[in-house]
Amino acid sequence: MVAGFSLESVIRAFQNLDLNNGNRVTGGVPTYTLVRTPTGRCPACGENAVVLTCGQDPHGPLLGSSSSAGAPVVGAGVRCAQALADVLGAGFRLESVIPAFTSGFPTYTLIERPGAMRDAFGQKAVIFTCGRQGLEVLGGSDSSTGAPVVADGAPCAQTLAHLLAAGLRVVSAIPTSVSNLPTYTMVTEPGGNPETSHAEAVIFVCLGGGGFDVLSSSSSMGAPVVAAGVPCGQALADGLDAGFRIESIIPGFASNASHELIYTLIKPRRRSDTSDQQAAIFACDASNVVASGSSTGAPPVAGKSCAQALADVLTECFDVAAILPGLGFPTYTLVKRPAGRCRRPGREAVITCGGFSSSSAGAPVVAAGTPCAQALADVLSAGFRIEPTEPLFSGSLPYTLTGKP
Repeated sequence: MVAGFSLESVIRAFQNLDLNNGNRVTGGVPTYTLVRTPTGRCPACGENAVVLTCGQDPHGPLLGSSSSAGAPVVGAGVRCAQALADVLGAGFRLESVIPAFTSGFPTYTLIERPGAMRDAFGQKAVIFTCGRQGLEVLGGSDSSTGAPVVADGAPCAQTLAHLLAAGLRVVSAIPTSVSNLPTYTMVTEPGGNPETSHAEAVIFVCLGGGGFDVLSSSSSMGAPVVAAGVPCGQALADGLDAGFRIESIIPGFASNASHELIYTLIKPRRRSDTSDQQAAIFACDASNVVASGSSTGAPPVAGKSCAQALADVLTECFDVAAILPGLGFPTYTLVKRPAGRCRRPGREAVITCGGFSSSSAGAPVVAAGTPCAQALADVLSAGFRIEPTEPLFSGSLPYTLTGKP
């Protein structure tokens, strides 16, 4: 780590477009952003770092690794899960996981935790990939020494539930490989307790056309079964009503659609207040909603401008759960706040940069041709904030900003 700096973010920087396959991204490398921290205000800043790049088959050796001076050096021939477990056990924390489309498996960045206890023998890791349609475990899963072995062809949701019950937790779910299949990384910390003695998990794939409906799903034993064709927002709301939480939402890539989302829900140890759950899911082109699939009771968004749809849903006490990329469209997932926790009289939204221009009623309007940096500065000055987002698969980067009236 650079002296006096903390790691602010790690994103995937797109490199190549496959023009014969719908301008699909075929390359990506990590890009790091570091921010100088005031003297004495960074007690947790790490001094050492390790980067691990896995191959398409984690049973094989790492594609590459890099260690700073004083950090553990990962030897040639070490498998991915074992390398991850060894570095975590040496007192490092997992800072980020990004998909490297050229290799098919993740790139891990780990930062040293100053003063952390070292226990390389107590750390375990499991990495596996799920098929999109049948949502079964594909070949090539990997487990470190002492971790449960994942069987090829096993149902994905049941595998997640089994690993959770064994004391592992999900630290990453990312789209990987040329098909953007979900790859899960799970680890256990020394002395950690299992998530629950009887964990449950649900995974479902949503495909956007005119609507946004469930394409396929996988449920562990005892978990609700999600039927194909159900509006995606309804499937998400039903899962939340049943006491599940959103573990991850990742973008997929469908050859016949520009927007596909893969949801993973896990039932936590203690059930919280989950009554009357609602969800809104939609995708936008440069200005308007082009696909939507919301639950019963959620505000309608079809036919609206993207920013207005977002503002209308936020005003009804929804929170943004994820803004994720598609081939040329951003996709939005919002869930309703629990009863009694809504204090928002109204919201406004602006979507700008990357060829996008949309403002809700009352929000600042960005004039055509305004440089992106100036557009962001103007909207931020009006009291808005930038919602977390990622570059689209096409390479453009639209920003979503939200604020109060």
